[in-house]
Amino acid sequence: MIQPTYRDLCLEVDVDMPEKVGLDRLLAASAAARRIDARPLVVVQAGSAVTVDLLTNREGTDTFEGGAILPGVPMMLRLLGRAAERLPQLEAQDFRDLPELPGKNTTEAMQCGVTAATAGGLELLTRRYRQAYPDASVVVSGGDGPHLFHLLEDPKIELPHLVLHGLLDLALA
Repeated sequence: MIQPTYRDLCLEVDVDMPEKVGLDRLLAASAAARRIDARPLVVVQAGSAVTVDLLTNREGTDTFEGGAILPGVPMMLRLLGRAAERLPQLEAQDFRDLPELPGKNTTEAMQCGVTAATAGGLELLTRRYRQAYPDASVVVSGGDGPHLFHLLEDPKIELPHLVLHGLLDLALA
């Protein structure tokens, strides 16, 4: 079985080392480009990690410009539980929405902190992109996308399963 690379996608990849960009990020950007006409586009994939990538169009060519990667809720919960001896191991499904403040026990306090870190990082990154690109739309996908979607300012679009759509697009090309 041949592993697809960035060269197989209908995207220009304008980063220092295109071969090192996660294929999931590129597939999500490619799928978003095929489904949304707006450019620039900020593509958010929220799962174990959260990626916030910029997609532009240069002279008719969709261009992946790079982005940011931050730990997602599942990763932060695992790391907290491993790094601090007295903190419990929490599973990602414990993330549902913004928890009530203040957390009244260790589990609730961890959920409050991890959720705030994820939501705050995402909010800051999308705000910075929109300062540079005022017309940017945000597309949100990934397992935790529905939980974070309502926290972002409009214009925004929720498109589940962007990576899978990108794979399907690639297979049908």
